[in-house]
Amino acid sequence: MSGAATINVSANRSANTFHLQQAFKLALSLVLFYWLALGMNWDVPQYGSLAIVIVSLGTTGATVEKGLMRFVGTTAGVAVGFLILGLFNHDRWAAMLAFAVYIMVIGYFMQASRYSYAWYVAAFVPLVVWGDNYPHFNDAFYFGTFRWLETTVGMLIYTAVDLLFWPHNAGENLHQKGRKLCFDVRELFGNLRQQLEQGRLSEGGSNRRTQLAGTLAGTVSTLQDAYADTPGVNAQKRVWEVWCMNARALVDALELWQEVIGDCRELDLAQMIPKLGPMLDTLDQRLKRIGNLWEARCTADNSPDAHDRALMERLALDWDHSVFAELSHTERATLMSYLGQLEVLDQASRDLLRTMWVLAGLEDRQDFRTSLPGRNWFVPSWWDPTRLRHALFPPAAFIVAFFFWVFMNPPTGASVPMFAGILSLVILRTPMNPLSLLVVLVLSIFLAVAPVYWLVMPRLSTGFDLLSLIFLYSFVFGYLGGRSPALKSGPIILFVMMTGISNRQSYSFQGPVDGALMILLAGTILTVVYYSVVPTQPEPALLRSVRQFFRGCAGVIGGLALVDPSDHAKEPRLRKRYLEAMVLATPDKIQTAQRKLNRKLHPDKDLETVQRLHDCAQSTAFRLQSLEIAYDRIARHTSETPDSLGPLCRQVSEHLHRVFANWASFDPGDEFEQIRGSLQVLIRKMEQQLDVAEEERNRGRISDGMLAALYALVGNLRGLINAMARAQGAINQINWRQWETTRF
Repeated sequence: MSGAATINVSANRSANTFHLQQAFKLALSLVLFYWLALGMNWDVPQYGSLAIVIVSLGTTGATVEKGLMRFVGTTAGVAVGFLILGLFNHDRWAAMLAFAVYIMVIGYFMQASRYSYAWYVAAFVPLVVWGDNYPHFNDAFYFGTFRWLETTVGMLIYTAVDLLFWPHNAGENLHQKGRKLCFDVRELFGNLRQQLEQGRLSEGGSNRRTQLAGTLAGTVSTLQDAYADTPGVNAQKRVWEVWCMNARALVDALELWQEVIGDCRELDLAQMIPKLGPMLDTLDQRLKRIGNLWEARCTADNSPDAHDRALMERLALDWDHSVFAELSHTERATLMSYLGQLEVLDQASRDLLRTMWVLAGLEDRQDFRTSLPGRNWFVPSWWDPTRLRHALFPPAAFIVAFFFWVFMNPPTGASVPMFAGILSLVILRTPMNPLSLLVVLVLSIFLAVAPVYWLVMPRLSTGFDLLSLIFLYSFVFGYLGGRSPALKSGPIILFVMMTGISNRQSYSFQGPVDGALMILLAGTILTVVYYSVVPTQPEPALLRSVRQFFRGCAGVIGGLALVDPSDHAKEPRLRKRYLEAMVLATPDKIQTAQRKLNRKLHPDKDLETVQRLHDCAQSTAFRLQSLEIAYDRIARHTSETPDSLGPLCRQVSEHLHRVFANWASFDPGDEFEQIRGSLQVLIRKMEQQLDVAEEERNRGRISDGMLAALYALVGNLRGLINAMARAQGAINQINWRQWETTRF
């Protein structure tokens, strides 16, 4: 057997063992909880068992974090449920409006919060307090209090079992994911260096950026879980937060560096930058050292490397001034733009290396910050029309189901609007097809829950028999859920909710039938509302993403001006919000919509055009990010900026803003080609100002850093204009009007 095959077999065995262990812990926790609940004669033990199923995740940290969020959400939800019932229990229409407004507000904030699960629980618990007690609200306080108690006990029981039996800390996963991240970063750097030196990417190079972004996201997510279950990680939480920023900054720097590499195809960089090879060797050694320190982080005998201090020295980004003098303005701008991005990469790699020193115990720094003036962790704006539009879906589904219940009076009663509201919140939090969710729930009822409820449970005569059944059922589906989450969540959640296990147990044929009817009615209403509110075709989603992208580009470029930052303190923050929320996130949305296009209705030419549009959007996004960094550099030397350069930059920004605004509205015409000549004239005027700046530099009035920043600005503007020219070609090949009007 080959080595690779042996590794695969070992990995499969390890995964199988892990799934068996997780299934055992879930089954044991449910048995212990039901044993306690039945022994204490609790009325609604299904809510505690439901909490166990929900928080039973792969690591102790993830379990603790989700359990705490469920506890906080349940506490807040029960309190809100009591408040709404206290105010509107005698007026169901007022109650409907109160619940609709409440879940809309919660749905809005849930979309942008890292603690979205807590918001979700706080949203649906008041619906349960109302729906399960309607119309006898005298028992609502009793019901809500016991739900809170049982949820808390369920989480404590599973946490105790998880800590006693095969505890699996997120810190173990963090080490593996971080190792892969370090490997992927160095591999991408080597690939980009090959592109620089040989003029081509290696096979599969175009997919490495996407893979690296996914690896980084997975590592950061695992790190959040490790704070709760790995003391060593939690003790250095402040340093780990800096590591997150620096790791993301390094990934961004590699992406920006790749973008400018393509501009240097006609330049002999080895001649212009004599020490380029050694500088790239230094960067590669840094990345290698970062990987070594990641491996050494878990050992106790860390020792500094003899070359560590040398690796931390800033790269001497010197160029041959005699060769530079012979270059055209365009070539100078391209060279300075390349050096600017290389400087960003240099700073980002040094920041991450220094952070790894701290994590590996080689340095103790109390005040640790990232120094990259680029894209860091983003706090979403409190106002976002897109989030508001999405947040209207749950209250719309709830109101429609509410009217259906009032006027049609189905046998399941108030459970229909209650369940419609809960499922709509699920779809809002985790976007999915409602039909798929409905199919999973119905099949789980009739293939898993109903046979056990009708044929097996009535034959059980002792508590031991019932607990044995609970253990076997949850163990089987818990194990299968390790391979497919739907096989765990659907059958087990519906089992604990629909069987109603308690000391007053009774069985009837109508129980599962009523449950299935409730799900069918609520799911059907939900599906109708969903497809009425949300476009079912990928074309509208793609159009909306493209329109949002160009609006964001217009917002970024419209705020760029060579002014004193103190005069417009809010502009940089607004530009960064546009850049993060509307520009950098859109290429992935375009790619998602592209994958959903109907290949039978769209020829290969259409699919290739959309792919080209995605590539152009990604290139434009990186160019805007590079331009933002260039403006930040110049803003540090505002007093040295030539007075005549500011108006020229403002005119360029106005022209580009008009193009992006035109593209966002899909107006007919070729706005970019119409003003392209004017842009070239303005760029040439800016280059003439660079001659003036060089004279000022020779007189000592402008520093070398300011001159380099001005050249980099012009180079980035040229790069953005070229990216926009390619985007114009992609736009012209798509019949936007047909995509807006045709319903596929």
